[in-house]
Amino acid sequence: MSAKQGERILGPYPDRDGYRVIHVDAAGKRDSVVFETEVKAERYIELLRVNLNQEEKTTETALEAYKVFLAEKGNKEESIDVTAWAIELFFPSSVPLQLLSAKRCEALYLDLRTRPTERTKKPVAADTHRNVLAQTKSFLAWCVDRGWLRANPCAGVKGIGKRRPRGKSLGKHGHTLRVKEARAWYQKALMLAEAGDEGASAALVALLLGMRASEITSRRVSDLDEEDAAGDLLWIPCAKTPAGRRTLEVPDVLRPLLVRAADKKKPDAFLF
Repeated sequence: MSAKQGERILGPYPDRDGYRVIHVDAAGKRDSVVFETEVKAERYIELLRVNLNQEEKTTETALEAYKVFLAEKGNKEESIDVTAWAIELFFPSSVPLQLLSAKRCEALYLDLRTRPTERTKKPVAADTHRNVLAQTKSFLAWCVDRGWLRANPCAGVKGIGKRRPRGKSLGKHGHTLRVKEARAWYQKALMLAEAGDEGASAALVALLLGMRASEITSRRVSDLDEEDAAGDLLWIPCAKTPAGRRTLEVPDVLRPLLVRAADKKKPDAFLF
């Protein structure tokens, strides 16, 4: 059973004497209380919500709704899983959205940066926690758009640490490989692929067909067309945009490698 329509709790808002919490009843009448600390104000809100028996969104329930939204928008399942993983990493336990504050989000980000992972027993890298922070900001901004939050409490949290250098910062002027480097890379990848290295075959697909990593890893055997010639076309039927849904002509050098990768696999099996 939820609170009466229109009945809500606002705050805590910074006040000259501390932090103010406002209770608006169903008739629109306002009653406010000021607390010395934000912690006491948040605790009062928790108790008030229990007394009102008011249903509210938490980071956990909001994330479930966010995943549905991303799926309806056309995001791939793998992308949604990564987004959910990032947000759950930022919020290791469920928190009521109304209890999120800038201070709490700062504390959660600090915990994310310093908390050892189960696999490595070390904190995550700067690239990881900065990406997680970015995903969380987008998620909370979406919650604001839904009216579940008054403002994004994570908006002012700044990413800490330097990202790994890429592209121009490595002196490549935006290109990872120069011509000679690309030729050497291609020759080595082709040698490994022809020797049976499936990863090298996938790498050649990226180089010669310009496909994204997610597009390569999500290709199914049924996406490889063999009606006119063995492995002459590769279909990409699912993508975020119409332009992403396309058919690629496979170069002669790649065809036997893709046919071998599909050999003895069921049509719905992954190509790589």
